[in-house]
Amino acid sequence: MIVPDHVFIDANVPIYASGPPSPLWEPCVRVMHAIGQQRLLAAIDVEVLQELLHFAYRRQQLDRGLRMANGLLALAGTVFPFEPPDAVAMMDLMQQVPGLSARDAIHAAVMLRHGLTHIITADRDFARVPGLTAVDPVTAASLLAK
Repeated sequence: MIVPDHVFIDANVPIYASGPPSPLWEPCVRVMHAIGQQRLLAAIDVEVLQELLHFAYRRQQLDRGLRMANGLLALAGTVFPFEPPDAVAMMDLMQQVPGLSARDAIHAAVMLRHGLTHIITADRDFARVPGLTAVDPVTAASLLAK
């Protein structure tokens, strides 16, 4: 598997990278470093930023959330808006892929509309979305090391 130069970054990558040591901490840190070194062009949508802030707010860690959101916003080559066609595609995807969450369907709809095929994520649900390739952070980090 080859990770293309331009990939979508799911919210869980910066969450793991900024969190305590875990099996995904180091791979996510390496992915974020690759983005910072411009070895990987990252795309996100505005919902990723909302997810980061919501995650931190629920844990009473707003400062962490703001650092994650600001850092990712500074590193991301592209930040896509969520537009009306994405809402329609999101609902279609939720019907086509049982169990796909609304948040994941938003990302998938935005990715598909903009022609992105790869997402780096710890979330396995994206692998079930037709047209998308989900790359787990461990695999992405090892591919980026080559």
